[in-house]
Amino acid sequence: MHIEQGPILEDKKKSLAVVNSIFDLKMPAGMLFVPSINGRSHCFEEDTHHQDLIVSVEALTETCCHLLLK
Repeated sequence: MHIEQGPILEDKKKSLAVVNSIFDLKMPAGMLFVPSINGRSHCFEEDTHHQDLIVSVEALTETCCHLLLK
């Protein structure tokens, strides 16, 4: 991905730092990524299709149920 704007690059670095800190935890962890329209994230134009949100919530719900019943 090519990033041309400085503030977006800085936001990407901050996001990467958050992701890295989550995986530095001394416990199992996971992340759910939801696609953004046109790949735009961490900016004012960020948006996600309604159907992608529904699928993501269903995936999260199914995962939580699986882990709770494990």
